Amino acid sequence: MEHKTRLLTLVLGCAAVGGAQAQLYRWVDENGKVQYGDQIPTKYNDGASSQLNGQGVTTKKTDASLSAAQRQAQEAEKLRQAEADKANKEQERKDKALLSAYSKKEDIDRAERRQLELIEQNIVVTESRIKELNTRINDLQQKLKSNNKQLALEKEHTMLSAELPALTKRVVQWQQEMQTIKQRFENERSRFVLLTTPASAKSGQR
Repeated sequence: MEHKTRLLTLVLGCAAVGGAQAQLYRWVDENGKVQYGDQIPTKYNDGASSQLNGQGVTTKKTDASLSAAQRQAQEAEKLRQAEADKANKEQERKDKALLSAYSKKEDIDRAERRQLELIEQNIVVTESRIKELNTRINDLQQKLKSNNKQLALEKEHTMLSAELPALTKRVVQWQQEMQTIKQRFENERSRFVLLTTPASAKSGQR
């Protein structure tokens, strides 16, 4: 430390002799030692350095240049943070909409029932139609066995047989939609309770 102080004093003295506007630079060499001089050697340009005035006061600091790997990591962190900020803003928007739509948990229950009942009605109607088709198709098959030359019956049989898979697929889709709705409302209920439960009550539940 004493050596560094003497070196700095000596360099400052030389800078003072050189003129009031003389500038001094400080950098660290490859051995980790602090060096001073009126200019930074080229091989240390990418390292951290400081610029001092004639009184030894730092007037400017330059950080070390980042390596390619460091720059890549920095960009990745910026991207991660941007995505996190975006996700937080989106959650805030959803929370605001949730609290605006419902005043209590029972409102969510009622909204869920209404949506599920509509789909259940569609399923009942469609399944009734499927039952009618199966009955009619079986009847047509029996008639065609006794008289396979009835073109009108064959045409009807073909048409009804083509309709049946589409209706069956629709029922499956509605059933899947019901599961999606149940999960969505369950998530909304949980989030609503979290947002509306006082902090003191949350602490007591731990």
